[in-house]
This record gives sequence, C-alpha cells and structure tokens, in this order.
Amino acid sequence: VGCAALKIAPLSHVAIVVSILSIWPLHTLTVSECYHSVNGPVLLTVAASFGVGSAMTNSGLAHTLADGLLLLAHGKIPVLAALMGVSLMLGVVVSNNTVVIMLSNLVRHVAEKEGISIKVCILVLIYSANFSFATPFSYQTNMMVMPHGKYVFTDFLRMGIPMQIFCGTLAVILCVAMYD
Repeated sequence: VGCAALKIAPLSHVAIVVSILSIWPLHTLTVSECYHSVNGPVLLTVAASFGVGSAMTNSGLAHTLADGLLLLAHGKIPVLAALMGVSLMLGVVVSNNTVVIMLSNLVRHVAEKEGISIKVCILVLIYSANFSFATPFSYQTNMMVMPHGKYVFTDFLRMGIPMQIFCGTLAVILCVAMYD
C-alpha cells in the first residue's frame, strides 16, 4: 500500500505481486493448484474474441453493421435500444466478454455518427451483454443450476426473454438519465 501511496507503483500491480508472493510461502495454494485453477477454455475464448473483434474492425464489418443499425434506428433511445438488442441476440450464442469485445468498435462508430455519449453507449453494451438469461449456455451459472433445478431449455426462454427485455429497457433508461 505504501508503494501505491508514494506513487512508486499502481495499487493493482502491488496487489498482484503481494498476492502471488504470499500464496506459496504461506502454503495457501500449491503451484499445481494455481496452475489447475486457470480455466483454459475460458481464457482461450476471451483471447479468440479479441481476434474476432479486430477482424470485425479491420474488415469494415463493424462499420457496415453500425451503418445498417443507424438506418433502422434514429435518435438516442432507439439507437441505444437497437444496440441493446444486437448485444442480447449475440449474447445468446457467445459469452458476455466476447459480446463486449466484438461490439465495442461498432458501438464507438455508432456513438460518433449519432452524436451519443460514448460512455452511455459502452455502459448499455456492458449491461446488455451481461443479461444472459435466455439460454442455459449463455452463461456458466445457467449451466450449473440447470440440472439441480431440473430446468429445461424452454424455462430459460420463458423466463429469460422477458427478464432481458425488462433489464435492458431499464438499463437504457437509467444510462441516459444518469450519464448523459
């Protein structure tokens, strides 16, 4: 904490170093336990989504999609609602982290063209990407509760879609009201 207070190093860097240095000497975790606690498929998915996001930008797909979205929606609330809808639909098939990475350049382009605060657009994207209620495979905990609650796929659709619409609408309204 002293290093961060004296501006020798950022607090986040100091915290990581202290955490790592305290794990092994205190025998909290073994090296093997640390290694096996890293979820390889999740890390790979997130890493791959950076590539997909870059490809969307470099190929011009993000700009094309943004232009298409702006043809359908005009004005702050409709544009934010359309961004939310795209994010929710994409979130059904990929993880929330991937949604944010893939759509961040699209959101930036839409915000610039429509004159909407980038902060509001990014917040709507982040919130809507995390409304992963419509399918059991859209988020890890959905898969975890499915067998124990004896849920079936249609339970997620029946309850998840209305909840996504409600939470998404609330997110758009509150983001505009609080941050614009």
